[in-house]
Amino acid sequence: MSTSTQVKGDTLEYNVKEKFEEINVIVQGVKTSYKTNKGNIITGDGGADLIGEYRNVKFIVQCKNFTNEKVHPSLIRDFIGTLSKYSTGTLGIFVTTVGYTKSSFEEAENSDYDIILTDLPNLIKKFTSYINKRTKRSSSNDDNEFITVESAEFENIEVEKDATLSIFGIEIKGKVSLKNIKLNNLSIKRRKLDN
Repeated sequence: MSTSTQVKGDTLEYNVKEKFEEINVIVQGVKTSYKTNKGNIITGDGGADLIGEYRNVKFIVQCKNFTNEKVHPSLIRDFIGTLSKYSTGTLGIFVTTVGYTKSSFEEAENSDYDIILTDLPNLIKKFTSYINKRTKRSSSNDDNEFITVESAEFENIEVEKDATLSIFGIEIKGKVSLKNIKLNNLSIKRRKLDN
């Protein structure tokens, strides 16, 4: 791989990472190394440039910063092979700068894995749409679903001696004074209410 190709690839990875960070999703670069039979040490990304997790959905990202040729199905098949090394339910995201052939879309759709094929400008829109559908799908099948409170603040809460206060399922009993409570990204298991 030439230096200019490496720089272009790293630039796209950096831009993808920045897009995720704009929505407070942390992703990390993937680097692997192994020794060949001849004793040479080979380093690479193992088919995934970035890895992350959001709302209990693990995902890997492959970035291809091409200049003219669309992504061919062989690259999607390689990516499917990479996905098969990760835990069941891991989402695959393939980001490119030039688009995909019709056969590439078909390859991804016919895969046993969930794969998003996108470009940088549409990455977050497609990602959040997928996450919202998957979260809704999994929660509709679960009577004890989790809800997420992204941010909440409370100031000066007083609980009387014989009273009970419930905040997001947290029971507070007895005489208590609470000041300046801040909650961020709190997941709470929703209880099924009796009729």
